[in-house]
Amino acid sequence: MDPAGLIGLAVALGTVFVVMLIEGTPPMAIVLPGPLLLVWVTTLAVGLMGHTLKDAMGSFAAVPTALRSKAPDPSGTIETLVSLADKATPPAPSPTRSCARACSRRSTARTPRTCG
Repeated sequence: MDPAGLIGLAVALGTVFVVMLIEGTPPMAIVLPGPLLLVWVTTLAVGLMGHTLKDAMGSFAAVPTALRSKAPDPSGTIETLVSLADKATPPAPSPTRSCARACSRRSTARTPRTCG
């Protein structure tokens, strides 16, 4: 499991707890059943409204996979990107003999060769 999910959850709950203390709300008010039901059930209902029932059931089935996810192996993606880059990059032109002769005539001790 990626620790970022647990860290985010801890930071979110810690923030809510600190805000409740700052406002003077008793900390046990966070576990009252009425507000918990209101928030969780309403959130699920609103999420269902925007999707089909098949998609909603698929999202519940994906939760365990999301929580147990492992870092993906990037080697397949890298190979694909390299092959696409090879197709997109035209081959470099090779210098011709006339270019090489002209380059050797132009070069002096002070100027480097920059032919090709």
